[in-house]
Amino acid sequence: MELVKAMALSSLLLISGCGTTWDIVTVETSASATSPLAREQNKEAIMVLIADPKTDSEARIIAYYAYAALSLGHLASRVYEYDPAYRSARVDQRNGFYLIDIDQQLFQRSENRAEAKKGLEYVAQNLSSMKGTALISAQELQRSLTYVHYYLGLIEKADGHYKSAADQFEHFRQSPFLTNEGQRIAYIAKADIQGEMLRAEAEIARRTRAIEESERAERQRVLDKEESDKRKLADRKAKDAQVALAANPISNDEYVAALRKRYGSRIIYNNPTAFSSVSTFHIDCRAQDGRYLPLENLLLARIGSMDKESVWLESIVDSRGDEVRIYDYLKQKDGSVTEPKMTIEINSWGDLRTHGIRTEAVLNACYGSYGPIWGRNS
Repeated sequence: MELVKAMALSSLLLISGCGTTWDIVTVETSASATSPLAREQNKEAIMVLIADPKTDSEARIIAYYAYAALSLGHLASRVYEYDPAYRSARVDQRNGFYLIDIDQQLFQRSENRAEAKKGLEYVAQNLSSMKGTALISAQELQRSLTYVHYYLGLIEKADGHYKSAADQFEHFRQSPFLTNEGQRIAYIAKADIQGEMLRAEAEIARRTRAIEESERAERQRVLDKEESDKRKLADRKAKDAQVALAANPISNDEYVAALRKRYGSRIIYNNPTAFSSVSTFHIDCRAQDGRYLPLENLLLARIGSMDKESVWLESIVDSRGDEVRIYDYLKQKDGSVTEPKMTIEINSWGDLRTHGIRTEAVLNACYGSYGPIWGRNS
């Protein structure tokens, strides 16, 4: 790169006392160089220089680094030993590393980070190909730009790409040029990003649990609605039956006989004992008129209340010793069935217990909720 072009590049940042391209990243920028207007003008001028085919590769890499520095803040100054301010400066600035003083207002803007990332990635990709100049060796150039991976890691972290940030920090940590100060910075950055990754994983787990809870709640809501709809349908059929009976009254025996003719085949008895137990079991309606509810009539009426063209209810009666268990399942038109669930049992003491059927629903059947299916002692 010609000396006049190096001088032009240094003047882009309005830096006094710059004689070569390399001076750009070793001298602190002036206040006028980092004002909003000057900053954008300088960035535009740097891009023109980068696009110039006559610009050599080393100068182009340095220019990209300077462009990234202006996108995030400005280039830090080289602090010499005779400068009284060096005591408060970062150690690696004194050691000749090209550092970027990050302006948090600029860094918080995603477009600025994207600009800087583009420039820093170019530097990182081409760092190993630097050949040096008469003024500075290739190894010294590579050493001075070691922090490029650190700044890429900061950008990836700010963008929420924690895995990529961790990779950049690890690359930075493994640099052969890193000083003790750099190792300390790398250790802190690695520990911090690991903490961020753990927090991100915990947040993902929390959101996953919340989604699963929401889905479970929605499924339960759907099931509850289906159950409610079934009860409403049964109640409506019972009312319709009561209206029909009021209009065309028939005897209880005739009504039950019609149910048995239509739905009797949907009660499956596993053995004669099961049939005998159900057909002779009467539920006490606790009524003054002495009415009772035959268990078989209740089964037939429940099957009738859940009769649809596409799906219907069937019951299995099983007898084991002195105990009787009744299982219900739904059967669809295509022949598929649900898992049978026990709904009624008679224990060895002759007590009837229901499972999933409200006691009120059984007692209401004594008074016509399923039609005239009760009996009465004479």
